[in-house]
Amino acid sequence: MNDLRVVVADDEPAARRGLRQILTEQGVTVVAEAADGMATVDAVVGHAPDAVFLDIQMPSLTGLAIADALVARGVPVPRIVFVTAYDAFAVRAFERQALDYLLKPITEERVRMAVERCREVIDSRRDRELRIALETLVQGGPSADRLVIPEGTRVAIVPVSEVVWIQADDYYVTVHTASRSHLWRESLTTLDSRLDPMEFVRVHRSAIVRVDQVRSMRLSVRGAVMLCMSTGHSVPVSRSYRATVRARFGQLPRRT
Repeated sequence: MNDLRVVVADDEPAARRGLRQILTEQGVTVVAEAADGMATVDAVVGHAPDAVFLDIQMPSLTGLAIADALVARGVPVPRIVFVTAYDAFAVRAFERQALDYLLKPITEERVRMAVERCREVIDSRRDRELRIALETLVQGGPSADRLVIPEGTRVAIVPVSEVVWIQADDYYVTVHTASRSHLWRESLTTLDSRLDPMEFVRVHRSAIVRVDQVRSMRLSVRGAVMLCMSTGHSVPVSRSYRATVRARFGQLPRRT
């Protein structure tokens, strides 16, 4: 569980106290409170919170205008959870890319759901920032000879020379090496653009293989071309990639 840092903004002191108590019980750090729109902007500028729990109707600046004020000052806009007694503002709130929208009177369960959503989004962002930072540290830029893969509280640095093949599955890929596999929230198309085309070839919309790790080719019972990898996996070649595979290996297996 990360240390989520938030600003609580509401012109009603009792509402701020109640929300602060619920957030604190959820393990959230409230770095500042604000009673009006301009004070909220100042709190965000001064504390750079991960998120703001923000009443829509406040003096000086409405909650809906605060994001615009931050952008105008060149300040990164944190994740916003709107808290209000009125549901009429919901559409406009989500047009401002609100992360969540809580109706008063708020409940502990509803706040817990909003906190979990904040943590998921922020963890995803931090994982990406960590990967980019590590790549820059290791190679001075996005790495062409190693893959930096976040894995929970650790990061795996996988030399590209150890990659046997890569398999796509929805929004994730599985990077297979001789010793283990790494699940990674990354695009296969992005990886394809980074890998050396002399060493790797895409053989399916869901698969890239390392050419020198292909041990043999065979036909399945349905006539599909299968690549037998050094790891023992069989990787299918889709019809749209057959010409590419034929160009790399010289020929494809045929029925006799």
